Amino acid sequence: QIEQLEKEKEDARKLAREEIEHEKGELRNKISSLNDEIAKINENQELHMTQLYS
Repeated sequence: QIEQLEKEKEDARKLAREEIEHEKGELRNKISSLNDEIAKINENQELHMTQLYS
């Protein structure tokens, strides 16, 4: 009985770890995408400022 509970506990722990790693991967992708978007916005802003003052 105790061995069964320990196995279930370990399985649940492994599953939780896998889910967390998956979510971390998704968050890394979102962060990367947002950083790309910020870089594009900054480039456009610099371009507009250059055009405005030229």
